[in-house]
Amino acid sequence: MLDKEQQTSLWHLRWHWEDLYTVACDGKVWSASLTADPAQVLIAGSASDLRTKMQDHYAARKSHAEGMPI
Repeated sequence: MLDKEQQTSLWHLRWHWEDLYTVACDGKVWSASLTADPAQVLIAGSASDLRTKMQDHYAARKSHAEGMPI
């Protein structure tokens, strides 16, 4: 069961990234799978670490899509 802070963090991540990632937390492990490719999963130990990984992953995908080397 998630505590109030985790629930709030989960809500924020889902709200900000709902079109691109499916975000989950089991109370210890945070994960985000790419909606377009669920086999791509990001794992972190905290909401803030997951947010950073999602931002980095998104930036790398965007750069790659624009033809820039990653």
